[in-house]
Amino acid sequence: MANHIHILVVITTTLATLISAAPVMMNMAEVSHNFTIQ
Repeated sequence: MANHIHILVVITTTLATLISAAPVMMNMAEVSHNFTIQ
């Protein structure tokens, strides 16, 4: 049972990291795109 809870914690932490990192990745992609155009 403890192993199941540990897996849930890992999944939740991974999702939280992806959600918090998504705007940063989008911002970096937009900046690099604008830099390529100019």
